[in-house]
Amino acid sequence: MPHELTLLMKDSENRREGKRYYICKPNASSQGRGIYVTDNIQMILGNKITDVLVSEYVSNPLLINGKKFDLRIYVAVTSINPLRIYIYEDGLVRFATEKFTLNRDQMSNNFVHLTNYSVNKKNEKFEGQGVSDYK
Repeated sequence: MPHELTLLMKDSENRREGKRYYICKPNASSQGRGIYVTDNIQMILGNKITDVLVSEYVSNPLLINGKKFDLRIYVAVTSINPLRIYIYEDGLVRFATEKFTLNRDQMSNNFVHLTNYSVNKKNEKFEGQGVSDYK
């Protein structure tokens, strides 16, 4: 945005499979700040932040115990020619702290839609240790 605004408008108009959801992430932000999920294109267009990445939101994600998660596997590329890639044995799984839903009253609940540790550690339902807590 804003260079791809016409593409976003076309995408919104060409909905063939029912409702389409978008996740909007401000460019100069981190730790889940300013991220929101919406099915309302006018909400995106009316937002004062114009430097934002808008992506289609996966409306039927793979869930564990009803909660969203992401899995991070780390790799190191040490050579391109010949290609040499090392996969680290340890990875990272992050969970949302609320069960996934697309109910309109939960669209702004980042505990449902985001897996960021920095977001979910603030939820009273948060369980476990943070990355910095491990020795």
